[in-house]
Amino acid sequence: MSSRTELITETAISVSKYGKAICAFRADLGKKRFQAAYREAKQKFLVEDCDPESLRVYATVYKYIEEKRRLALILLESEVYIHPDKELLHICRCVLENKPTDADKIITPLLEDDGDDYSRYNMGWSYLEDEKLHTMSWDGFLGNHSLDCVMEGHIEARCILSSVRFPESFGRIIDEIRISYAFNSLTAVHSLCRTLLETGLTDLCLRLGYISENQINDRFFFKDYPPKERIFKTCRGPDKDEAFRIYKIASESIHGVSKQVEGMSLIRATISLLEKLYAQHASNLK
Repeated sequence: MSSRTELITETAISVSKYGKAICAFRADLGKKRFQAAYREAKQKFLVEDCDPESLRVYATVYKYIEEKRRLALILLESEVYIHPDKELLHICRCVLENKPTDADKIITPLLEDDGDDYSRYNMGWSYLEDEKLHTMSWDGFLGNHSLDCVMEGHIEARCILSSVRFPESFGRIIDEIRISYAFNSLTAVHSLCRTLLETGLTDLCLRLGYISENQINDRFFFKDYPPKERIFKTCRGPDKDEAFRIYKIASESIHGVSKQVEGMSLIRATISLLEKLYAQHASNLK
């Protein structure tokens, strides 16, 4: 397990722990008493002025927010995260897709008046202020290009999550998508989305036993096993339709037969589909 994976796991566990503590406090105290306890501790400057209950509530919310911010920052700099614990994957997915956890739903009313701006990068549920992300963009790109696009690229081409092994090349492809997005090179983004999709489909076919290593290495592989064959082998129902939709948009852009300008939505769709396919086939993968 890499140090980055260990760091994500450790931080996600911490987010889970403090999130569950917030839910427990809310259940024990009730809505009004929970909110009153938080506000009382926040308004008082000295710890000795706070009653123990208020202090515990405030400290737990504070730690939850800090750990979730930390997790978001780590994930924004990561390409792939693989872990068998579905709860940890769910927490990471909430961060990456900006969806509220149960704890977020409880503490949101308490934070609405704090004044932090999350509008530019739409990272409110991860508590990462625009100013912080703008600074990260500047540091990451040395001020030589569109700063906002750097962080937007990391948010859209998010870390891909799974309980089973992905191809090693996924990390490199995700990183290239981020770079291409930062330069507003949408044709390159489309091409890389197709690369990511085809890499996943080929890996799934191999590990499910539909094709062999020798067949993949054969010079006629792409003639004998074109993408549509790999889609039919690995996708069913709506997933098959989605795979063909992604492939069609990407291919039309690559071959210059379409004027569609799709970047963000195609990235999201490709990553989400691959996560879904690997989850569906997980028990049968070699």
